[in-house]
Amino acid sequence: MTIFSKVILLLTFSFIIHTFSFCQSQQDSSKVERELKSVLDEYVQNANRGNFKAMRQMLTDDYYLFQNGRKYTADETIEMISNSKLSDITFSMNNVKSGAGGNIAFLTFDLNWHGKINGNPTDAEAMETYIFRKEGGKWKMQAKSVVMMDKKAH
Repeated sequence: MTIFSKVILLLTFSFIIHTFSFCQSQQDSSKVERELKSVLDEYVQNANRGNFKAMRQMLTDDYYLFQNGRKYTADETIEMISNSKLSDITFSMNNVKSGAGGNIAFLTFDLNWHGKINGNPTDAEAMETYIFRKEGGKWKMQAKSVVMMDKKAH
């Protein structure tokens, strides 16, 4: 086998390994994205049921919500949600992006939200970003940033 043949064989092997690694990474990323979406879905289901204890357990102890220029702790977030008497919540996510490394992951998307606040029908659009941390084998929300969209602006 000539040097040229060895180089070609080595390059081909490297390309195959790189392609396999990329595909595996994409599969892992898709799996994580599904897991994170499932966490959000469960969180909303708990809000609809008024199960605030379960909602709080889905947040890390150092969780923060950044919304409307204000920062809320996990307990303040749950208190705000419980005082708002949220119900009939449905939502859809568009332009979803996600990523993960080790026990940290993120999910960002455009949100269309429908539901009731204090019994009043409400629709909202926002851009949201979540940071998740895996604790005890489960993804928990560590931070959330919400930017409300003015429907007139787009």
